[in-house]
Amino acid sequence: MTADRQRGELDVEVRVEVQIGMDGYDEVIVVRPAGVLSIATVFDLGEVQPAADADRRLAIQRLPYDVRSARISRRHVVRVCTDWGCLGLLDRALTVSDELISNGLRHSEGELIHRLEFRDGLLVIAVTDGSPVLPVLRPLVPGELRTNGYGLQLVAAQSASWGSAPTAAGGKVVWAVLCR
Repeated sequence: MTADRQRGELDVEVRVEVQIGMDGYDEVIVVRPAGVLSIATVFDLGEVQPAADADRRLAIQRLPYDVRSARISRRHVVRVCTDWGCLGLLDRALTVSDELISNGLRHSEGELIHRLEFRDGLLVIAVTDGSPVLPVLRPLVPGELRTNGYGLQLVAAQSASWGSAPTAAGGKVVWAVLCR
């Protein structure tokens, strides 16, 4: 399956494909014009994983359907950005990650998979949940006072590109790409 492409201000084009792996886990493939950026298999670990490619860093975290997952994921983002030396992306990574985790908790039930990947100066943040409903970016309406529903506007503003795709398991993955 291939997600619709969305472009950010920096004109970084990204496409996400989600396939079911031989072992039954979803594989998330992020592709850009120069070729494959990454292939990640989602598995049950909350630690930074060594990648086969020395220039690629990957961290996957399974989160319970619990309000505390947002706090747990924030600590994980801080640790990962610190370990990977990409503290310049930390504020934006926290904002984007918080929104994606919050949306996953609000619009689905069950476990969330929070994935961070850093390569070539790009930080990809992805959250997989069990809901098949893809998110919709709501336009900002001048003068309208709302207290919710505009989180994806924050994601779009903080990232070079973002998007979503259905997963083979019947849920979805929502992702964002941050550039240094």
